[in-house]
Amino acid sequence: MRTQRLAELLTYQGIPLWRDVRVLRAVSQIVSAIIVVSLIAFFVSNLFLGTAAGFLLSETVLPYHESNSYLYAFGLGILNTLKVALVGIVLTTALGLVTGIARLSSNWQCEQLPGSILRPSEMYPY
Repeated sequence: MRTQRLAELLTYQGIPLWRDVRVLRAVSQIVSAIIVVSLIAFFVSNLFLGTAAGFLLSETVLPYHESNSYLYAFGLGILNTLKVALVGIVLTTALGLVTGIARLSSNWQCEQLPGSILRPSEMYPY
């Protein structure tokens, strides 16, 4: 049975490999991945990330001095962004929770207050 299957694979007269959709998809993904990795490696090697940055950052999570590298400053920028995003997510979740609970209140003023705050903001396009 195994030799019969092998013989079928070796003597297959169907679609050639260069026209088979499955092969073309796999090859295009591999080529795309190689191109992306090559471009990233090229740009990272040419960005001088190891040289001293020469500027100060006003607010950092970790200690920073202007003699630190650009890569370290970039990493601190990402950490600062994550810190601000985390604070924003927590505050937005708390505001949404309070607003939702107030909308479910049996008190008329507590029920209408969140709507009067949110309705004007719904009129402005993003």
